[in-house]
Order: sequence, then structure tokens, then C-alpha cells
Amino acid sequence: MTDTIQPAAIGASSASRNPALALLRAVLRHRLSSVGLTIIAVLCVLAVFAPVLAPYSPYDQDLYRVLTPPSTVHWLGTDNLGRDLFSRLLYGARVSLFVGIVSSLVSAMLGVLMGLFAGFRGGVTDAIIMRITDAFLCFPPLIFILSMSAALGPGLHNVMLSFALFGWTGFARITRGQVLQARELPFIEAARSIGVPPLRIMIRHILPNIVAPLLSRSRLPSASPFWSKAACRSSVSACSRPLQAGERSCGSASPTSRPRRYSRSRRA
Repeated sequence: MTDTIQPAAIGASSASRNPALALLRAVLRHRLSSVGLTIIAVLCVLAVFAPVLAPYSPYDQDLYRVLTPPSTVHWLGTDNLGRDLFSRLLYGARVSLFVGIVSSLVSAMLGVLMGLFAGFRGGVTDAIIMRITDAFLCFPPLIFILSMSAALGPGLHNVMLSFALFGWTGFARITRGQVLQARELPFIEAARSIGVPPLRIMIRHILPNIVAPLLSRSRLPSASPFWSKAACRSSVSACSRPLQAGERSCGSASPTSRPRRYSRSRRA
């Protein structure tokens, strides 16, 4: 008699071999992680469908409705030029998420690549890469981003590039430490003994086993799009050139919603 394999068993075994499904299942089992994933998903949906969900254009001005409080017409009120704040926040979320996600991805790719080679090769390669990392860490983050933005010129993409060039150092240090532990494992030694190329060992055997600490590190730079946008506005104002209208983020929409207070100078 031949044993029959149930489809449920096949699905469970395939899901257990898939690291993405295993990670998603672990996140959904954790209450706080599932809540955070839901919030991020809602923000992404609002940002992607901002042209459909926004009741007004973020650039239309109504000077008869300046700094109005929240109402049924304007859900979050208006700013100092009569623009709808809810619409501006929806469009600004697109810029903020774009800055955080793209900067984190570029930093992760560069840092993981440098850390893999430093930890696996060791010796002179490791020493050179780590000294470069230490040189980048000598600069304060904000000063480094402002300097790079001034050198590259004002603009959102240049600030994103500056932020990515600074953020790779954390990924490189974490990746190197994990690779130093993983390269001494028995299955890595077995792969070396049978002549597996070093690049294949790094990509197929070492990298999947160090994903967990890298994921915990990747949430830190992606959580600071407003900080990077603050550096963007500071660097652009220093160069006396404004940002484009489409590059306004959530952080640039909130200050315009507060009334300005002027103090009269007292006569002597």
C-alpha cells in the first residue's frame, strides 16, 4: 500500500520552509506587532490612495477660510493660507514614507553588502571596511546630512542620498557581527569543504540566517522621515532655494496650521 499525503500537511510543510510566511505568522501571533503592522498598512494605503481620498487639492487656497477649526467641511481645519490640512497630510504622508522607505532600503543594501564581505573575508578587508565605518560614525548625523546636502545641492533626492550614505554604518556593524558567528557553524564549514564558492555561501547560507537582527535594525532609520525632512528644510534654507511644492511632507504642513503671534514692542 502506498501512503497518501494530505494536502494540509503539504501546505504546512511548505509554509514552514518559507521564511516569509513563517515571519508573517510570527508577527500576527504577537499582539503589539499585529497592531503596529495594521497601523503601517493603513498609513501606506492612505498615502498611496491620497489623490482619491483627499477631499481637496493640497495646493488650493481659500483666503476666506484661514486657520479655521475642524468642521464637517474641513475635517482637520485649514492652515494660514486656507488650504485643507487633511488633504495636505495625506499628500505629505507620501513624501514622508517615500523618504523613510527608500533611505532605509539603500542603507540596508549597502550596509549588508559591506558587512558580509567584512565578516566573511576577515583580515585586511575587515580592517579596512571597519575603519571606513568608524570614520563615518565620527560625524554627527545632522551635520553629516547638512554637509552632504550642501555639497550635492538642495532637493529631496539629495537629502535621501545623504541620509542613506550615513545610515549604512549600523547595518554594516550588525551584519559583520552576525557573520562572524555564522561562518563558524558546521554547515558553513561543510559547504567550504565541498568547494562551494564564497559568494554562494554568503548569499545562500549566511544571509538567510542573519535576517532577524537586520529586520530589527531596519525599523530605526525608516522611523525618522520627519527628522530627515527637517534636515532637508534646514539645508535648503541655508542654500536660499525652496523645496518644490510636491516635496512637502507632514512635518511641513503642521507649522502652517498654527496662528502666528506677534508681540508689540514697548516704547521706552
